[in-house]
Amino acid sequence: MHGVGRWFLPGAGVGWLAALVFLARVLPRQVNFVDDPLVGGVVLVVIPGLLAGVAAVVLAAIVRRILRQRRDVSEVTVTRLRRLSISLLLVTLFLGALSVLAPDRRLHTRLMVFGIDGASPDVVDALVPLDQLPGITELKVEGASGELRSIEPMLSPIVWTTIATGQPLERHGIHGFRVTSPACQAARFWDVLEDRGMTVGLYKWLVTYPPREGSGFMVPGWLATGPETVPRDLEFARAYEQQQRSRARAGAAPGLAGGVGFAMRSALKGVRLSTLTDGALFAVRGVFGGDDELRMAEAHRLRARIDLDLFLALLERYDPDVATFTYYPTDAVAHRMWKYYEPDKFGGVVEDDGAKWDAIPAVYRQADSFLIELRRRLPNDVNLVVLSDHGMCAAGTEGGAAASGLRTAELQRLLDEWGASTEVAQLGMKATVAVADGSALPADEVERRLAEVTFDGKPLLQIETLAPAMLGLTLAVQGHLAARIAEPVTLPDGGATTLEPFLRTKAGTSGVHHERGVLYAVGPQIAPGVTIEGADLYDVAPTLLAVMGAPPAGDMEGQVLDALFLEPPAVGEGPASYGDLVRGLTYLPVSDSAAGEDAVQQRLQALGYVEPPREAP
Repeated sequence: MHGVGRWFLPGAGVGWLAALVFLARVLPRQVNFVDDPLVGGVVLVVIPGLLAGVAAVVLAAIVRRILRQRRDVSEVTVTRLRRLSISLLLVTLFLGALSVLAPDRRLHTRLMVFGIDGASPDVVDALVPLDQLPGITELKVEGASGELRSIEPMLSPIVWTTIATGQPLERHGIHGFRVTSPACQAARFWDVLEDRGMTVGLYKWLVTYPPREGSGFMVPGWLATGPETVPRDLEFARAYEQQQRSRARAGAAPGLAGGVGFAMRSALKGVRLSTLTDGALFAVRGVFGGDDELRMAEAHRLRARIDLDLFLALLERYDPDVATFTYYPTDAVAHRMWKYYEPDKFGGVVEDDGAKWDAIPAVYRQADSFLIELRRRLPNDVNLVVLSDHGMCAAGTEGGAAASGLRTAELQRLLDEWGASTEVAQLGMKATVAVADGSALPADEVERRLAEVTFDGKPLLQIETLAPAMLGLTLAVQGHLAARIAEPVTLPDGGATTLEPFLRTKAGTSGVHHERGVLYAVGPQIAPGVTIEGADLYDVAPTLLAVMGAPPAGDMEGQVLDALFLEPPAVGEGPASYGDLVRGLTYLPVSDSAAGEDAVQQRLQALGYVEPPREAP
């Protein structure tokens, strides 16, 4: 070969050398980094070789033109460079093949809890006959299954804490979203098991921020306002996620340098090559725009893949006795895109090309694939429990718009004016009001004043007490309210406003929480093919403790689900309470960040739990 074309192969060798250096750095920390041979071949061989080869040819042409060099480089030199390049290619292929073929490390986890936020039995039952959920299908055959009834109010931090403690919210103390780990006043099942000498690893269970140093790992869920994790070397991932959410809310594009740095650090901590490749492709597609809702759903799936990769790496690193992993896209995507899944319940919604209809099935398929991979990586004798905190269903509709509900922003503004320290959240057509301890306006006074808000001479609000210092509010008036938005509302102090700022006639979310969730269990102690009847969230913590040989406490609301087991576990009588355990727990210092606060607020608004402040007319 003569001319500048001879430099393509030596140039490609530079690209393969870069890939080789990268693999040499990553593989000692993550031997299974190359999880897909096709992706590995393209990303580690074809792309770097092609780019570097073309660059070498172009550079050689430029140099020859500038120097007007007529004498060719020694053919011996070029031949040696080609041989070196081929050697680099072969070594790169060899290391990539080793990564693909490397056996998974055998783990010793005895209890695995896989939480699927918002998983609905109706969606599962629709997809299983279509062979779209093979993992759950196997669980139904090999283990026990049933529905898991949720509790009111179905706000995520409340219900996930109830699952973990077996206690109602008036005992565990978690009333809203702006909460931290030390606010939990009841021991969670992992506190009990860790106290009995077991190692525990938690990944994104809600209300675990700030985390605490313990026997294993603790990566907080999405309510965390700071980046702290245990181990501390994963804080970069939380910080990057919060920054990206904040940038997205501001309409800014993801930073290239930050993305590359995140990818490099993620690879060293467990994120696999196919996940990084899909992340790069997602970023590239974003430059060319696209449908916002489909991009949102894809972003949730991509973030979940990163989470699974990091979680699997942590499992190998700590090999805990007890581990939990929580999957959130089933809830987040359903809130925004249920109108496409059941378009007949929302007038005027078009199915589009089917991609939006498939957004909800897609996250269920992904959760199912995670379940299959977890079962492959976990020991054969693990006790695996899969559950959801609640199900999802379509919001009520009326002429294509969500049925009338309360605007949380107006309620929050009114309560702030009264001097009450509260947190108002949306839950379908219901608003919840959590009154903080030490509020200048106590809960009974808040309830009295809200009861005195009237419309057309009658109470505007129907009020129910969900728990001490926790109220549920719905509209007490009926009829076509959208036509009456200019009519007056009388306030307790004699002031007046109109109905319009209180009324929410069109919801930003089309999927709402439903009390029917899912429960599956499989393991050496679990009876195969059994259907569980009448289980609710309170039963989870006692049952998980029993699986691990620990007795439930006497003050737990639920009971051990004996029907799950081949033989009811003989755990004996437990203590009156495990409450003493929480008094000795110490947590990492909280370092709330503006990006973290903004990310949580963005997530709450996207899920429809809170509303942005009402704009002035």
